Amino acid sequence: MKKLLALSAMVCACVIQSAVTEDKPAVSRSGLINSAAVDNSIKPKEFGRFAVGTIGDQKTWQSFAKKAGLPKASGVDWGKHLVLYIILQKNTNRVGFHKWIEPKKGTGELVFDWSLIEPYYPDRYPALVHVVKRADLKSVQFSFRTNGGERLQKLGTINLKPSPVKEASTRPAPLFSPGDVSVDKMELRGGLWYMKGQSKPFSGRVTLWTPGHGNEIARQVVKTYVNGKEQGSKVFRIIGKQAPRPRR
Repeated sequence: MKKLLALSAMVCACVIQSAVTEDKPAVSRSGLINSAAVDNSIKPKEFGRFAVGTIGDQKTWQSFAKKAGLPKASGVDWGKHLVLYIILQKNTNRVGFHKWIEPKKGTGELVFDWSLIEPYYPDRYPALVHVVKRADLKSVQFSFRTNGGERLQKLGTINLKPSPVKEASTRPAPLFSPGDVSVDKMELRGGLWYMKGQSKPFSGRVTLWTPGHGNEIARQVVKTYVNGKEQGSKVFRIIGKQAPRPRR
């Protein structure tokens, strides 16, 4: 029994050491982790005795790895990939990877094997981690098979937060970001735009605010210029309720 536990610990220590390439995430790893790792810091979704979820940044991974007894070095490119985890909150049995089904309409599926063996692991939980690409992934369906030969069973689905990279591309530009110029400092001369008092045609961004419509508080318009010529613009709609006007 001691040899079995030592071997399980060795397998566990190799959980996610494989490097992740740009297009091909590391293969899945499974083994035992310290049961103390299952807490609110990873915000798991619980389906019966299973705790499932995602880890999408290095800081969270390192905190989890320390509690779980895993290597802090993950080899994961956190801008392009994230870690899915399945933890059986029971001091027995085993879970292992079966297959990953690429996203269809935003939903990917992680299928794992649940082996109903019955050793006892004090303070240790069986766990599986799998690295997947963030692109086109909006939710994950967790499913399993058992060694009893039962058909595939659906455990549950979790929804993912939008990728931080995609969020940044739709976030309004900062009002006073470096290089931005207020529209009242611009003037048109001979078909080209200049900053007032400058002799060289303007290159950079110009930010202006316009009134909103409907449920919009306002609209932020960001225009880009190169050598005095407008190259394009983006309109960011600020949604919300208008503050009540003071009575006079």
